[in-house]
Amino acid sequence: KQAALSILTEGFATLDEGVRLFDQVAKNKISIITEGNNTNLIKKACELYDCQDLEIISGFESVSGKGQLKVLFDFFARATHKSKVVFVWDSDVNHSLVATNNTYPHILNSNPNNSIARSGIENMFPEELFGDFKKTITPSAGATKVEFDETRKKDFEAYVLTRNSKDDFANFKALVEFVNAIKDL
Repeated sequence: KQAALSILTEGFATLDEGVRLFDQVAKNKISIITEGNNTNLIKKACELYDCQDLEIISGFESVSGKGQLKVLFDFFARATHKSKVVFVWDSDVNHSLVATNNTYPHILNSNPNNSIARSGIENMFPEELFGDFKKTITPSAGATKVEFDETRKKDFEAYVLTRNSKDDFANFKALVEFVNAIKDL
């Protein structure tokens, strides 16, 4: 317990937030905790793929960047708990994590077919969805680059959620299969 609390207080926001999160997880058989503002998109993917009986934990987005999420994973890996917890990172992390103590890591697969959003959860989506959400950069020395306009993350999220298309979320199928497999353990 002492090691788990030490990890939590070193890297996560506050002990109070850690305890609130731990309480939320305890209410569910299986929970998903993800970095940043990915909760709504992962929730929609689970809904579209009929992945039920789980809770995507929200309310901690401002304190769950990829580094903080690793600290939180380490905390859950060491703290005693009965509920299963899946930690989900974007494809741009390179953590080497092992499932232990009902705590499971999952790094989203990289989508090589999306050259506009090369990182972040947006990389999971088909490139053709980015028509209104890209910017063009032309350096003085040459080649023009087209990339995702990071200032439009919320707008893109709203657009994809409104479309409500399973095809848009095809690259999330591996995550849903991973979660379903953990349910059966």
